[in-house]
Amino acid sequence: MENSAIEIVLPTSGRFLEMAVYSALVQGREASIRGIDGDRIPSHLRKLSQIVGYNIEINDRDVELRKSSDPRNATTNSTLISKHNGLANLLILARHGVGMDSDLSDNLRRDYETELLMLRRFGFSLVERESTYAPVLSPPSHIKYTLPPKNYHILDLLILSVLATGCEVELHADHELDFSDWGVLTDIGVDISRVAQDEEEDELARRLRRARKAVAEEYCYTIRKIDIAENIDVVLPCDHLLGMFVAGLFILSGNGSVRLTRLPRTASVASISKALARMGVETAIQDDKSIDDYPASTMTVSPGELIGKRFGGGVIRSCPELLFLLGPLGMIADGKTVIRDLPFGSALWRERVGFVRETLEACGARIGEVEDGLVVEGGGDLMMMTYFETGDRLCDLMQSMLTLALPHHSSFRPPAESTTSAISRLYNRLVAAVA
Repeated sequence: MENSAIEIVLPTSGRFLEMAVYSALVQGREASIRGIDGDRIPSHLRKLSQIVGYNIEINDRDVELRKSSDPRNATTNSTLISKHNGLANLLILARHGVGMDSDLSDNLRRDYETELLMLRRFGFSLVERESTYAPVLSPPSHIKYTLPPKNYHILDLLILSVLATGCEVELHADHELDFSDWGVLTDIGVDISRVAQDEEEDELARRLRRARKAVAEEYCYTIRKIDIAENIDVVLPCDHLLGMFVAGLFILSGNGSVRLTRLPRTASVASISKALARMGVETAIQDDKSIDDYPASTMTVSPGELIGKRFGGGVIRSCPELLFLLGPLGMIADGKTVIRDLPFGSALWRERVGFVRETLEACGARIGEVEDGLVVEGGGDLMMMTYFETGDRLCDLMQSMLTLALPHHSSFRPPAESTTSAISRLYNRLVAAVA
């Protein structure tokens, strides 16, 4: 499989770029971010950086985040606080003492109820001052926090809260948590450690743990900020989520094998490989020790006869984005494909499940919703009928993948940007290489 596979180097990861910029801004640190492809800085990151007094400069493939001025005392920035940007922007405004031009809307309070409750544990509040609203942080030195089972999507915000406040967190959960994405970015300034149960010294804590263990196992972690004087200096890995859709496109269209290089060595990448293998796809994943800047891996994928399976637990929690791959593959698999344990504490993810259901139903698949996921079965003749405008990158990538892989109904008119998307450009290069 590997010798005949087409090799592709994916663009650098927008998620890791955002994580690095947020980690710097939330600590008031400068950063050097290396390995970026062209001018790929999202506008909301540029705007946020300028508001808190930082400039983003691009030099060849390097991004420099540098302090340039004092934060603005009051500014029109409520547009930064949206569902797709999350509350990390709000946390950064609080860290730099920047006011907002309006209060949080009722919809935002409802959609981010869990996140706002967690931020309050870190001493976050929103204080009205004349015509502006000031996000304020008055953090404690230590908190204990139990992660709600369907809210593992808030881990990134929790870590940024630790970096912003210096508050140490003792984190409890009823399942093992995945922090491997944060291990890719070195010198960020955070330490995450699993607490062994026998390290508990308090006798009452030991007795309570033994009583709880009779019901369910509990996992405990400590998350704390490390004081690092130097600026953040990271190298960006390739975009493994874009690679997931490229792999899906090759599987759906049966166009041979593809090898994806310079992927981050994370639980997300491992989960993608495991999930595909369970469905009957031939996959291989190897550590790439030729790259010294971050833990890297290479994944090779070849089409196979797909079989519907049940997915949940750690595989989905490590990579909930698998919904956008396993759902489409379930349409052509033999039997039912069940996807559970999605982060249904998130309004954004509940919306995403609805978009996936609508898209796959429009293609002709049979879809059922369950408490925290979807059930997918193939229908009759699958084809693209409708392209939904979602404003969500993952939904758009899934639809671009399907547009390239499935036949079109005569009335189907995909938007022009779907034919020039990142996945379309990569696919055209790969098809040309095969020809």
